[in-house]
Amino acid sequence: MKVRLLCLVFLLTLWGISPAQSKMSESGKPGQAPAVQQPTRFLHLPEIVPDIHPADRATGKPAPWMNRPSRQENTSPPEYSRPARRAGSAMPAWQHLARLTPEERQNALIQMEASTDVAPEARAKLAEIEGLWNGGAFDQAVEQLRAFQTSQPEIDVAVGISWKTPRPVDLPAGSPTEGADVRIGTRENVQQVALDFDAGTGNLFVALLYFDPATNSDYWTVNISTDGGATWAETYLWASSYDMNDIDATVVGGYFYVAYIGLITQQEARIRRFMVADGSVDNTYGFHVIFSAAAAITDVALTANADFFNNRLYHLSILANGTLEYYWTSDAGDPWNHVGSSVTNAAGGLDAHTNEGFTTNYLVVSYRSTDNRVHVGLRSDPGSWTDVDLDAVDPLEEHTSIAAYQNRIMVVYKNSGGDLAYQVSYDEGANWYSGVIAQNILGWSPHLAGRHGGGFRVIYQEEAGTFDPLWTRHRDYGTGPGTAPWDGPTQFNEIDVFTGSPVNTEWIPPNVAPYDHGAVWIGGATFGAWFDRIEGTPPPPPNDDCANAIPVAVPSVTPGTTIGATVDSL
Repeated sequence: MKVRLLCLVFLLTLWGISPAQSKMSESGKPGQAPAVQQPTRFLHLPEIVPDIHPADRATGKPAPWMNRPSRQENTSPPEYSRPARRAGSAMPAWQHLARLTPEERQNALIQMEASTDVAPEARAKLAEIEGLWNGGAFDQAVEQLRAFQTSQPEIDVAVGISWKTPRPVDLPAGSPTEGADVRIGTRENVQQVALDFDAGTGNLFVALLYFDPATNSDYWTVNISTDGGATWAETYLWASSYDMNDIDATVVGGYFYVAYIGLITQQEARIRRFMVADGSVDNTYGFHVIFSAAAAITDVALTANADFFNNRLYHLSILANGTLEYYWTSDAGDPWNHVGSSVTNAAGGLDAHTNEGFTTNYLVVSYRSTDNRVHVGLRSDPGSWTDVDLDAVDPLEEHTSIAAYQNRIMVVYKNSGGDLAYQVSYDEGANWYSGVIAQNILGWSPHLAGRHGGGFRVIYQEEAGTFDPLWTRHRDYGTGPGTAPWDGPTQFNEIDVFTGSPVNTEWIPPNVAPYDHGAVWIGGATFGAWFDRIEGTPPPPPNDDCANAIPVAVPSVTPGTTIGATVDSL
């Protein structure tokens, strides 16, 4: 029996599967055999067929957007850039605790965090400090943590603060609350946003990454809304003494997971999780190190199959050396299984999405390569990775975004001509068709949603001067080129967006309208986080006379106005 077991372990290792991984399938599909890793296929598609209406192709006439005058050259960089970090070290963890008000101290339970390779004695001391604070000895805990960090500065210490009573948004008098835009927290200088929801409770969650120039520190928070986004409360704050490159978050299996990066070298991929019922941290799970990287982790994407099997979590990341790493786990959150992508030229713009109703490819990924191309990665079940090189991108725009539903896949990005563009596949990535979402504007940061049968919805920014609008467009998934026209661009923000900053849109419950989505962005004078619901309308029916359609420019509009669009400007 022992010999048989050793032989089995040997074969699994030979096939590229760990013994833990062999017990469960990578896609989470019931009864599916474990994946066997195959070499990555790299596909280069230099010419993509335009996604135009069949009537256009039948007559040989080009789509309307192909006849438009040349756009003005767009070389202006966006407003967004990270505040400059001052020379010297960031605020240590003990100072984060020392700065809390008496009311905040009474409301805070803490958990100390350090690298997994810290000596047992040091870990025991941090646990002792936790106990002092959580027992009410706040000053003693701060002093002991100060002494610990002073004597052992080589240990990267972070602190997680769980609020006993979630902190609601308490805007000071005179704060901007115009229109439907809702402030998420009162903290300033947001750097990254991640939005998701739990289908069982209907609760919405947003994870926010901040940089505080005053303290030279990074920190992130978890925020919950139990009323569809009308109000928000902060349940958790995580603070470190080092710069953090990125975070992402998603819901699966009854938890809201937040992926972040540990160590001053940014070489540990870490994850925590929170209860979907109330947003409280799962201290039993604590934090897990997904992997330790050979180079700094610069970009993170986290996604899950919550909409169908609700039992798999997928973590992707880009390293400073260009490697695209991929790990997955079950809804238990451990162990994490490594899958090589063979991609070594990834530069940024990472996004990931699962494909509900998939035939073969259950996971899709988009990223920008070091030679300024947009790529799509397709992960099949079982076991192969296909990398598709689609188009040249604007080197000033770092963002790409991808979504998939029942084998329809779309990726949005800013192309080398300065247009906000997309590529769409109606057959799980076998064939691709190109189109344009917005031209002749200084557009930035497109983000795409495509879940729950709600069609494809894109949001994007325009650099327009004093006030910068956020636009949205929507279309059905379609069954082939030209079968799903876009509706007209609609501006939906009352609070100015900080152009070039990350944005996030997602299908969210309750599904009041057929196309009901939410959006989170960074804006206002203090670069806070804002939320709005986007109540869309069904797209217009296909126009069989696309060739004679008149191009419509984007005029100046008032907030909330829906304007016309060229039908099938795909």
